[in-house]
Amino acid sequence: TWRTRALLALMFADEGDREEAHRQLDAALEAYPNKDYADPAKLSSFQHLVNQKAMLLWDDYGLEAAVTFATDLIASDSRCHYFWFLPWRQRLESEGKTDQWRTIRAAVVEAYEQRAQKFPDDAGDIHARAARLPDAER
Repeated sequence: TWRTRALLALMFADEGDREEAHRQLDAALEAYPNKDYADPAKLSSFQHLVNQKAMLLWDDYGLEAAVTFATDLIASDSRCHYFWFLPWRQRLESEGKTDQWRTIRAAVVEAYEQRAQKFPDDAGDIHARAARLPDAER
């Protein structure tokens, strides 16, 4: 179900129906299973759904809305084990706004810290993921 909804979101966005694209991505995120992966950076698709929704939010409501959406999920959603930063950095680069990476990174690190407090059994892995986020814009 989540894969179908994610695909429908792409189709609606391509057709210009942004509102329906948002609804479909919300449904995809809701339908994604609550599952632990041995290596969430490689195995979990949830991070890609989060980024797909965040990029749509960035397009329609700005960077702050996208960051808030992603960091809220990192901090609180048991399925959001990993933040895949590359789409964010690539977009900043394409828009000539690489200086904003530090702000995004700081928000993600703070969200990881909140996550470590909410899921203390996973705190070691969470802190390690936060430490692996690149510092510089490029």
